[in-house]
Amino acid sequence: MRANFGRRALRLLLVLLLVSFATFAMVRLLPGDPARAFLGPSAPESAVLAIRRQLGLNQALPVAYIHWLGRVLYGNLGTSYQTGQAVTQALAQRLPISAELVIGAELVALTLAIPLSLVSAYRADGLVDRSVSGISFATIAVPGFVLALVLIFIFPVRFGLLQVSGFTYLSQSIPGNIQSVTLPVLTLALPLAAVYTRVLRADLVEVLREDYIAMARARGVPTWRILLIHAFKPASLSLLTLAGLNIGQLLSGAVIVEQIFALPGIGSLLIGAILAKDIFVLQGVVLVITVTFVVANLLVDLLYSLIDPRIRRVLTA
Repeated sequence: MRANFGRRALRLLLVLLLVSFATFAMVRLLPGDPARAFLGPSAPESAVLAIRRQLGLNQALPVAYIHWLGRVLYGNLGTSYQTGQAVTQALAQRLPISAELVIGAELVALTLAIPLSLVSAYRADGLVDRSVSGISFATIAVPGFVLALVLIFIFPVRFGLLQVSGFTYLSQSIPGNIQSVTLPVLTLALPLAAVYTRVLRADLVEVLREDYIAMARARGVPTWRILLIHAFKPASLSLLTLAGLNIGQLLSGAVIVEQIFALPGIGSLLIGAILAKDIFVLQGVVLVITVTFVVANLLVDLLYSLIDPRIRRVLTA
């Protein structure tokens, strides 16, 4: 396991370097001049050139990347030339909000998807299964911003429940925090739960047809034990893969959700950096999203071997 972890960590480190260089290059190739955007259209060319030198925009791309990477390794992501705030400080303030949305959405999606999938697979093609399938397809088809508007109309507008916009920190008020994140979390979680339900239900149906399931039923093993112990564990590999891959999707979806619900997370920070051409903030946010995605996939790979010992033997062979 240690050797396997080391090999995978090395490969993912190389992937992270390649992805960070690609995103660094794409940020640098964005249209517009950050120095001109900072100083304004009427600024003299000499001042613009001075800002470019200060920001390193006059350097060749590989040289600029090496300098930036060297600073990143020491925890220095630069300073926003719009606000004068260190990028690490801005991320430290906003990342917990986005992390709460992502973790909450994953937990809610799994909490909804697992029991619905178990019930649907146990009575495949029955009334419950068809109902769950229909609702899942309908939920997947609804765009995220439309779902957010529907939830706003149902809860705050129609029934006067929950909070439409703004964010309350856990340290300020636990009930207030729950109210402020419930609608954003549901907006992210419901489509995810629909996808998880469809995937897990299909895998469970296949597993429940295996011979060892029939033998367990013949021995009189309770239905709940067959579903939870004998069927769910081998059927959960696809679900685990999706959960890991969707970390990045949730972070990107949080950009839109945070704008709709006026949440001060990294989504709003990213939008502001793009509009202001604040390249250091933009590079910092993209780096955090990339690292999160890579680490999540590393953890998923390691969990595979814990769920199925056969995968562990293949990986260590």
